[in-house]
Amino acid sequence: TLDRKQRIELRRNKTAPPQRGQAKLSFSGFADDLALLFSKNMQFGLNLLHETFRRYYLTISAGKTKSMKLGCPPDVPYKGSVVDLEKEPLEQVKKFRYLGSMINRMEPTTGDCELNYRIELGNAKFASLRNIFQNSNVKLRTKVIFLNNLVRSRLCYGCQNWSLNQRQLEKLD
Repeated sequence: TLDRKQRIELRRNKTAPPQRGQAKLSFSGFADDLALLFSKNMQFGLNLLHETFRRYYLTISAGKTKSMKLGCPPDVPYKGSVVDLEKEPLEQVKKFRYLGSMINRMEPTTGDCELNYRIELGNAKFASLRNIFQNSNVKLRTKVIFLNNLVRSRLCYGCQNWSLNQRQLEKLD
């Protein structure tokens, strides 16, 4: 567990990115999930984060940590690893789930990968509730509550951050 000073220091670093000389790390974090954003030198940033975590007796799991290059052209070969953590290469992925959203290297904004994932989740939940929706003993009002709370919530999770084009909006209809 972290003591009070360590928690204050970590909280302070969330509002002002950690600095070492002229280096700044931009990140987005929630609980134990962290996304680091680099325009250059991903290895330097990862090393800096690793050193900072070690000061607070925290570790980064090389097995769970993934790396991704956003906006990489499709004709450029995708390497197996571009960074390592204490000489252990990190897996380079083309897409992954972060805080419930699917991120694809070719779609830096809300892409078809995320929409398809959300639609699949909504369809799967709808199918699992088919017995309720087809049961004539269940009131319509109850069915609507189930639809809104269990199906639409999965479909629209994180939608406040989506930037959609017209084709994607039509796909959701």
